Amino acid sequence: MKTVVMLILCLLALAGCSVSGQMGTVQNDGQPFYSRFSHLADALKGHPSLIVRGSGSQASVVLRKSGSVSNQTPLYVIDGMALGRDYNQANRAVNMHQVKSIRILRSTAEVIAYGHLGANGVIEIETFHGPTEGWSGSR
Repeated sequence: MKTVVMLILCLLALAGCSVSGQMGTVQNDGQPFYSRFSHLADALKGHPSLIVRGSGSQASVVLRKSGSVSNQTPLYVIDGMALGRDYNQANRAVNMHQVKSIRILRSTAEVIAYGHLGANGVIEIETFHGPTEGWSGSR
């Protein structure tokens, strides 16, 4: 298992990515890493903190929480704007070609800034353009 993790980290480093295990961050450092994915769920698949069922606009994403009997639907935040817990809304709002990083926040210390909205965890998505004035949350 340790060898597999090291192999993945090496491959990500070769691809120009940086990984932070504490918050579940994957950054592409200016390279079009996320552009290979057509939907948000495809980019989130395989993350150990998430359960992704289905694909594309028909997907559902839940956060695995330790010590919890049920899995939780996370809050989606794009460029600092909270969109709510609706995966389809987040999927429509994000252009995968513009995604700079995706962070999965799980612990109380990480989600405290989002108050009760972040109680089920948070998926933070940062784009290259950042927040724009008059952003409506849809394409």
